[in-house]
Amino acid sequence: MKHFISQFTFLLLGVLGSTTGISAQEVLTLDQCVRIALEKDLQRQIAGLQLEITDINNHGAVAGRYPNVSINTFSQGNLNDQDNPASFLNGLIRSGNTNISLDATWLVFDGFRVKYNLKRLGALEEQARARLDQAGIQTVRQTTLAYLQVEWLQEQVDLAREVLQLSEGLLEDQLLRREYGQALTQQVLQSKDAVLADSAGLGMAILNRFLAQHALNLAMGDPDRPEFIVTGALTMPTQVWEKAILRQTMLAQNPQIQEAVLGEQIASHQTRITRADFSPRFVVSTGAVLSGSITEVDGNNPFTGEPFGTQIGSNRNLYFGVSGSWPIFDAGIRRREVSVNRLQERIAHMNRQALTDQLLSQLDDLLVGYTALLQNLSIQEEQVENARQNLSMAEDKFRLGQLSIFDVRTVQLSYAQATLRRITTVYQLRVHEVEILSLTGLLSR
Repeated sequence: MKHFISQFTFLLLGVLGSTTGISAQEVLTLDQCVRIALEKDLQRQIAGLQLEITDINNHGAVAGRYPNVSINTFSQGNLNDQDNPASFLNGLIRSGNTNISLDATWLVFDGFRVKYNLKRLGALEEQARARLDQAGIQTVRQTTLAYLQVEWLQEQVDLAREVLQLSEGLLEDQLLRREYGQALTQQVLQSKDAVLADSAGLGMAILNRFLAQHALNLAMGDPDRPEFIVTGALTMPTQVWEKAILRQTMLAQNPQIQEAVLGEQIASHQTRITRADFSPRFVVSTGAVLSGSITEVDGNNPFTGEPFGTQIGSNRNLYFGVSGSWPIFDAGIRRREVSVNRLQERIAHMNRQALTDQLLSQLDDLLVGYTALLQNLSIQEEQVENARQNLSMAEDKFRLGQLSIFDVRTVQLSYAQATLRRITTVYQLRVHEVEILSLTGLLSR
């Protein structure tokens, strides 16, 4: 009996094989998956559009720095048929007038409102840029973690398949011995039970790997992509971390902290904008007005008796003026608005401080965990090598009849558990590395 796989595992392999196209799988590296995710990520695209909006608004004209110039026109025509004995002018009167004006207003001073409004618009643009960076980091982080999980589960599939092959080999030996009367039926049943258990374990490992693959596709923004092969990411980390440098890097480059710092600046600018309401406001106005009129009467001048005819008139006017206002009393409305803005500043400061403390604590915990995992890995490497040698010796002794099937099975499980612990530790190290790079803002770089 070369292959003894349970019906459940056989059906599961058939279903997954038919839905994923195992025979035509492509190989995608982590970098390729990340590029696909960044191209398809809708949240990152939205953040990019929001950055464009803030970039458009970050302009002196929006802040009120430049004058407003407008051209205004007005034209009106009248038709009046007058027959009034009391009037000296009777007949059909046609008249019209037109005004064209060029007006310009320029805010000269309003308590530096324009200055701080422009700073606020700049901070809003930088805040949108920080959100875009954070969206990119989260996309890279989620895709990387999903990719690592798929490769970790693939390692478990390979390990389960290796253990199944070992138990199948023992079953073949038992069946061969039974033909020569050297194996008991109970030993054969025990070997079959081990094969059945390992077959079920392999089936579940394949199912978990399939589900993780689907999660990776979702993280990439391509849920319908056929199953592909992942490789090369679950390797030993080579980073050497220095806690002080990482903390400084995080404070300087973490997009969440940058956004919180900018939020604090925006609140400060808003307070100064509100305080500008206490200052006087001066506006310069200038312009030119050109007006014209025309009047045509179908009648005679009552004084001369001659036809009235057509009368045309025009007027040109230039003006310049300075207007000012200084609010004196509003029952404390502005003072209350300033008080509210100052409280908003304190809230923004405390939010930034709380976020910084939280992220620093997370970074410290990750570094401690990373160091502990590295120490455990060196021990687990020795355990795997020891378990592998023990398994080889146990199989030899079993074939010589010096060990029972129970003892060999125990050694097999010990080898599988040691190998799984090592694989899991490598996976956890890579996860810690991704989280550390994400917190420090270095992941997308």
